[in-house]
Amino acid sequence: MKPTRREFLWTMGATATALGLHQTQDVFWTAEAEPDLGWAPGIEDHVTSTCLVCPARCGIRARIVDGRLVRISGNPLHPMSRGGLCPRGIAGVQTLYHPERLDSPMVRVGSRGGGEWRKITPEGAVTLLAERLQALREAGRPEGLALLAGYCAGTMHDVWRQFLNAFGSPNHVSDDYDDGTASIMRLMHGIPRRPAYDLDRAELVLSFGAPLFESWWSPLQAFVAFASPEHENGRGARFVQVDTRFSRTAARAHEWVGIRARFLSQHVTGFEEYRSLVLRHFRAEDVSTMTGVPVERITAVAREFARARPAVAVCGSDVMLAPNGLFAGLAVHSLNVLVGS
Repeated sequence: MKPTRREFLWTMGATATALGLHQTQDVFWTAEAEPDLGWAPGIEDHVTSTCLVCPARCGIRARIVDGRLVRISGNPLHPMSRGGLCPRGIAGVQTLYHPERLDSPMVRVGSRGGGEWRKITPEGAVTLLAERLQALREAGRPEGLALLAGYCAGTMHDVWRQFLNAFGSPNHVSDDYDDGTASIMRLMHGIPRRPAYDLDRAELVLSFGAPLFESWWSPLQAFVAFASPEHENGRGARFVQVDTRFSRTAARAHEWVGIRARFLSQHVTGFEEYRSLVLRHFRAEDVSTMTGVPVERITAVAREFARARPAVAVCGSDVMLAPNGLFAGLAVHSLNVLVGS
């Protein structure tokens, strides 16, 4: 019986498969044996913390291998930074392992100003501090203690304050970045704390000299707020910068309102009877003459701020640290009070 074309093809295919299996039966598809190089994978761990490089206090996640920090990244669960991190925060690894970084307590061994120091253990440092603190108390001179601290707003600041009160010393020197906002909150709301502005959900952000994208409290917060695609209007908050110069922040704003520099130092006055004061001395025409900003533009920004829900007005340290800066800050924050923000 003559085979059909289909049967012939099946027979040839089966024969080729059998020959192939027979010739490759000694082949094993595994990696080649490598000699022992003395290396083994490290033990990896992740630690969640807060960046202390600047006052923003962004959330970070640290990757640790065999007990050594190898990478810092943003924490996506942090309510403010939301996974973002600036170059300074990322460079924390280099800061930690810098060859000139102090890696242990130091005690002066020579004369003051001589620059002679020696390392001591943490336990030795605590013992030395306890001895000197006890000596001050026994001598009846608790005011001889002076505490010099960096920026430690929040719980750490309260700990230092309670310790100094208990010890009896008023000498607390800290780098607290005071720009007057805590005083404004105390005068207007009875809360002597720096406010937190909800830039993410604002429809309009009106900034008076606040360098949101440069050196404000948290430039990262500004980047996150104005770049977020989750805003209700689908395009993020509108940003208007009122400033005496065309700064980097002004360049990133949707609108820059340039004013004369001498206005803030010469024409801002007190907060008492604020409404009547404004009506008497700060009509739109008068402000236009002082600042050089057209009346139409002042009116347009004011109406836009009144319409936007919600809107927020922020004030920069350049304004509040100028002469009469406290009153300028009160005036700016009054905008938030007027619109209920």
